[in-house]
Amino acid sequence: MKIIFICSSLEHGRDGVGDYTIKLASELIRQGHSAAAIALNDKFISQDFKDIQRFDNIDLSVLRLPSAWSITKRNNYAKSYISDFDPDILSLQFVIFGYHSKGLPFGIAKQLLFIGNGRPWQIMFHELWIGITSKSPVKHKIYGFFQKRIIKSIIATLKPEVINTSNGLHHILLNNVGINSIILPLFSNIPIAPLEPDFLKGTANKLGFNVEDSCQYVIIGIFGNLHPQAKLDNVINEELDLAKGDNKSLVFISVGRIGDEGLRELERLTKAFEGLVKFFQFGEQSEKNVSMLFQVMNKGISCTPVEHMGKSGVYAAMRHHGLRVMTPVSDYIPEYDTEIKEYNKQLLEREDDEWSVNHVAKSFLDLIRQKKC
Repeated sequence: MKIIFICSSLEHGRDGVGDYTIKLASELIRQGHSAAAIALNDKFISQDFKDIQRFDNIDLSVLRLPSAWSITKRNNYAKSYISDFDPDILSLQFVIFGYHSKGLPFGIAKQLLFIGNGRPWQIMFHELWIGITSKSPVKHKIYGFFQKRIIKSIIATLKPEVINTSNGLHHILLNNVGINSIILPLFSNIPIAPLEPDFLKGTANKLGFNVEDSCQYVIIGIFGNLHPQAKLDNVINEELDLAKGDNKSLVFISVGRIGDEGLRELERLTKAFEGLVKFFQFGEQSEKNVSMLFQVMNKGISCTPVEHMGKSGVYAAMRHHGLRVMTPVSDYIPEYDTEIKEYNKQLLEREDDEWSVNHVAKSFLDLIRQKKC
C-alpha cells in the first residue's frame, strides 16, 4: 500500500504529532509498504525541504513547507508532490492549532480537498475543539464552537473512508456530533532497547548505590514536563510509606526536558522530602537511554490528567516498557466522567506489546483495508 501522511510540522523533537507521523510512516515502510510525509504548515523552517530523511534506519521521503509561504504556494507544492507519489490513500494527522495560532484555520477543508485531488482519505484526530465542558471559560466555548464547525467541514468535504482518534474522550465528542470514529490507541514513541550492564552500573552509581544493592531501593520517575499542578507530594508520600514498609529507600528520577517551571517544582520537592527521598535529574537523553531508564524504574508517573490518559505518549511509552503508571493528576469533566473511566479500564487491560508501533501500524492498515473491501 502507498500512503502519504499529512501533518502541520515535521520538526523532530519539537512537534509530538510530527514525531508520531514519522514513526508510523517509518514502521509501515519497515513492514513492506510505501510511505511519505508532508508538513503542510511548518513553522520551524524558512525554506521548503524536499528530501529523503533517515529515521530508525528507514529512508522516508519528506516534504516540509514553511508556514511563512502563502497558502496557494504551499497547496501547489503539496498537490504536485502527492501527484508524483500517487498514493492509494492520504492520512491526515490532524491538530487544529497546527494550522492557525488560535486554532481557527478557516478554509482548510478546501485546501485539503485541492491537494488531495480526488484521492481517498483517512483522518486521525489527535486533538479536537476546546471548551467541551460546562466548566470551560466562555472564551474557550466560543473558540470551540468555530473549531467544531471547521472539523465537521473537513469531514463533510473530504468524506474520509476512516476516521480515527486516539482516546475515549475524543471518541465520545465526535459521536455526540454524529461523527463515527474508531479508536486507534497511541503507540510508544520510545522503542525498547536492551539494558546494558555498563549503563545499569553507571546509573546506580549516579543514584548513590551499587547495582548489587539495587533491591534495597524503589525507583519511581517521570518523563518530560513536570508541572506544579501535578501536585506529586501525595503520590511520593504514598510510595515512601510503601517503601518504608518493605525496608527500602525511595528514589525519584526525572528524565527529559522539564522546563524552568519544572526545575523549580523539582527543587521544591527535593526540599520538601529532604532526608527522606533521593531526587535525581537526568535531563534530555537519547531514546535508547530513556528506554534503559524506564527499565531501571519500578514505577512510572504520568503528569497528564487521567481524563486524557489515552492521548499521552508518556503513558504509552511507560506501559510498553511494562511499567505500572501512576496518574495523580485530574482534569474532572463531569459530562463524560463515567465514559472516560470505562475507557481507561480498557487501557489498563492492554498488553505491553500492544503499545508498540509495530502493533499499532498493523491495526492502522487493518482499519483501512476493511473500509476498502
